[in-house]
Amino acid sequence: MYLTFVTLGFGFALYLFLAFWMRIKDLVYTKRSSVFDL
Repeated sequence: MYLTFVTLGFGFALYLFLAFWMRIKDLVYTKRSSVFDL
C-alpha cells in the first residue's frame, strides 16, 4: 500500500512538473515571438 502511494505521488508530481514545463515553454515562446512586452 505504501509503495502504491509513493508511485502515485511520484506520477502526480511528474505530471504536474510536465504541465508546468509546458506552460513555461509556451509563455517563453510567446514572449520571445512578441516584442518582450509584459
